[in-house]
This record gives sequence, C-alpha cells and structure tokens, in this order.
Amino acid sequence: MTQMQVTRSGTSYMSDHDRRLVFGIGQEPQAQVEIKWPCGAMQKLTAKAGATTSIKEIGCKLRRGRAG
Repeated sequence: MTQMQVTRSGTSYMSDHDRRLVFGIGQEPQAQVEIKWPCGAMQKLTAKAGATTSIKEIGCKLRRGRAG
C-alpha cells in the first residue's frame, strides 16, 4: 500500500499549524517510509507501529546568495 501526505511549514501572525503527519499501517508492526524533501533529496527509514518518529531533513543544502 502507498500513502502520501504533504506538510508545509508556513505560519501567520501569532499562529502556528500542526506539522505532524499520521499514517495508518493496519496490523503491521512497522512500515517502510520514503521521504522526498523539497530540495529533491530522498530519505528512507523504517517506522515502528504506535511510535512517534521525528525526522530531520538530510541531504539538502541551502544555497547562499543574494535575493534578487
């Protein structure tokens, strides 16, 4: 089974939005997760059922330069 969700990190004045993504995996003890970051990098990991997993973006580098 394949599931997909997208999260955005934008906020507005004096507010914030929940950035958690929740997936159902039925009776399976774990799931294979593939993340595609906005920079195009891919990250794969195994998530355990019933657990909360925090994931840090890896493989992306911000470009330095002047705003045009």
